[in-house]
Amino acid sequence: MEICFVTGNGHKVEEAQIALAGSGIKIHILEANKEEPDDWKLEKVAYVNAKRIAHETKKVVIIEDTGVFFEAFDNFPGNKPKRYFEKLGYKGLLAMFDASDANDNVEITNRKAYFRTIIGYCEPGQEPILFSGELDGVISKEVKGMDANVLPYERIFICNEKKDGENENTTHYLYEYTREEKGKFSHRAKAFRKLKQYLLSKN
Repeated sequence: MEICFVTGNGHKVEEAQIALAGSGIKIHILEANKEEPDDWKLEKVAYVNAKRIAHETKKVVIIEDTGVFFEAFDNFPGNKPKRYFEKLGYKGLLAMFDASDANDNVEITNRKAYFRTIIGYCEPGQEPILFSGELDGVISKEVKGMDANVLPYERIFICNEKKDGENENTTHYLYEYTREEKGKFSHRAKAFRKLKQYLLSKN
């Protein structure tokens, strides 16, 4: 089976291919405009775009939308992580935790955060089906891995997923995992594995 993935991000394509390995599902990159109005949640972005693009192209398509949510800040930056990273950079994002209470200059100690991915899968003439995946962690106090070829938030996101042979207290920045390791636990991998199970169950 062949699916068109509407994205220009090579990292996302690699993670999708790893998650779908062994299924016989082939991914092709499709260039198309994805609408992302400010008031749309991840689910609406995936649903509306998948349906429209499948209808326009007459192809089976998937739309992936991912957000990053900081618990202490009402789940900011939410479904606009790229926009706020470009605006604030690492310095601005991490500074939020240092003195977010303007009156008392209090450091924010709740650094819990999570990634959430929504995939919209749509066949021409059909309604989209959504698949989700999440990854919990915390926001670090410093940026690491600037030389690593990864997505920006992976350099400030720490998760508890263990590598082989590690003890239960070991933590890593997300950038420290290989693509194959992320394929076992990441938010994107979880969503794509759900898609994989769905498609295999149809055959």
